[in-house]
Amino acid sequence: MYNATTTAGNYLGQAVQGIALDEPSAINAASYALEEARSLAIRVEDMVNRLCGATPQPVGQTDQGKAVSILSGLRQDAGRTVDMIRNAQGQLNRLEREVM
Repeated sequence: MYNATTTAGNYLGQAVQGIALDEPSAINAASYALEEARSLAIRVEDMVNRLCGATPQPVGQTDQGKAVSILSGLRQDAGRTVDMIRNAQGQLNRLEREVM
């Protein structure tokens, strides 16, 4: 789950220079959880759109202009994830109205 290959070919789960990296940092774990939540939200939206027909979605701007700190990036990821989860909940409500 958290094992990833670096360009040097080492696995993050292996000891690197005598330091065991078996457990991810709290920030990496939170980032991974947010990514999983976004993936689930996208899957829900896709499934509801296939079952009920697609609805127009607003097009947003992405802010990729400046580098942000790790915590600021995590905060932005959390905000984006909350928006996606709310959208998925709305999609499930739409599916429920169609089915019931």
